[in-house]
Amino acid sequence: MWAIVLPKPKSPWKKEPTLVSKTSKTSAEAQFKKTQRAEEGAKAMAEYEAEAHATRLKTARLKELRLAKEAADSKAAEGKVGVKASGSKTSKASGAKASSTKAAGTKTPAKKAAKSKEKTVPLSDWLTKESGSGRRG
Repeated sequence: MWAIVLPKPKSPWKKEPTLVSKTSKTSAEAQFKKTQRAEEGAKAMAEYEAEAHATRLKTARLKELRLAKEAADSKAAEGKVGVKASGSKTSKASGAKASSTKAAGTKTPAKKAAKSKEKTVPLSDWLTKESGSGRRG
């Protein structure tokens, strides 16, 4: 006896996984990653702002200290200049001006101009000197 075997009918309640479920899973993962990155970004921004605030406070404190020191130095310089000025013909104002330029380490404009004139060499002279030195250019 021969029997005919028919395939089992598919159950309407049992569904096989489809591509739609995979895309919903990846979109959920993408949304989770996006929110996680946003939280990390907010945390990093808060840290950055805290560092910037601390730096501004530190800078302001150091500026106050510097200005106080400069004021104390200028008062001390005026006191010292006053003692020196009593024996010489210079006044307190010119002595304070001279000490402030020395303290800053700057040169007078006349000295700067003289030094720049000494070092200035015309280009043609420099080229002649370089070609005569035997170097390849």
